[in-house]
Amino acid sequence: MMGSLDIPPEEVSVYIGDRLLIFTALFVPLQILCVALRFISRYKVHTPWGLDDAVILFALAEQMGMAGISIGAVKFAGVGHHIPWLMVKDPASLRIWAKYLLALSFLYLGSVNLPKFSILLLYHRLFPTKKMGAIIKLMMVVLCVITISTIVGASLVCRPFSANWDGPIPGNCGNKKVLYIWASFPNIVTDVILLLLPMPVLWSLNVSPRLKRLSHFRYALPDLFSKQRLPRWDLGSG
Repeated sequence: MMGSLDIPPEEVSVYIGDRLLIFTALFVPLQILCVALRFISRYKVHTPWGLDDAVILFALAEQMGMAGISIGAVKFAGVGHHIPWLMVKDPASLRIWAKYLLALSFLYLGSVNLPKFSILLLYHRLFPTKKMGAIIKLMMVVLCVITISTIVGASLVCRPFSANWDGPIPGNCGNKKVLYIWASFPNIVTDVILLLLPMPVLWSLNVSPRLKRLSHFRYALPDLFSKQRLPRWDLGSG
């Protein structure tokens, strides 16, 4: 039992849950600081708030929720221990772990595109052209479809639903790993599109090449920082 899942016997008892706690302790304050600086800059330059500001606040709240779930999983569900160790020492925690993982998955799938909505709303304010507006609306529809389809897929991958955490009951689960891998693919594509979307407008500006490069970097930053989410931890850690 202790040697299952191809884990060397000497590593089965190794505990790494502190890594998740340290990561969370570092990045949660950083996320709060970045959002706070956003609103401080709004206040300093007397820029009116927009819908993009409300969306980013909601995204931050969901990040705090995922941080709380991650901490709870470490404290109460054995995250950080290898599964073979838990199967012997605390088998009941595996069911609790599965529930935490399910909650984290749904919260992640529901919030992963919120920073992109905020970026698109910002683009809509900065580049109020008919063509840009049409592209932005199309992207928002695509993001809504991606979000809904991944949540529906995660809801239906196990039938009955309780099979997500209750292994012994009669039921059937599809390949969750494949589901989440393919769910990440549209996110990568939309990330690239968001990075490229304002570039034609910026490069058409009648300014120096140096200023164009700075503008390019400036508008790439929001999308890059939106990737600094809590990691997609495989909470099983082995």
